[in-house]
Amino acid sequence: MSAKAVASGKNNGNGRRAKSIVVASPRMLSAVRMWLACTVVVALILASAIGVIFSTYKSRQLFSDVQLQYKESRLLEEQWGRLLLEQSTWASHSRVERLARSKLSMVAPGPAEMIVIRQ
Repeated sequence: MSAKAVASGKNNGNGRRAKSIVVASPRMLSAVRMWLACTVVVALILASAIGVIFSTYKSRQLFSDVQLQYKESRLLEEQWGRLLLEQSTWASHSRVERLARSKLSMVAPGPAEMIVIRQ
């Protein structure tokens, strides 16, 4: 191909058009590189911002979950205390003795009925 055909884009003799070759100046290459670098930096900044937003959201969500678990823990501790009190009430010696006398007709054995077993 001749330089004239390339520059003008005329036919090269066999019916085809010659391809134009564009040579970029160093200044144009520098501008393209700068644009590309800026685009990459902006993309990285956006990715970082999205990461910060997501981590903040997740942190708040987890903090809320921790607070709910703490509240549930306090409620369970209160319930445990009530259950211990109820258990001590149901198992008190005087209650057991009263129920044994009234419902089961049990009586404490006298000294003559007691047998001491020694090892």
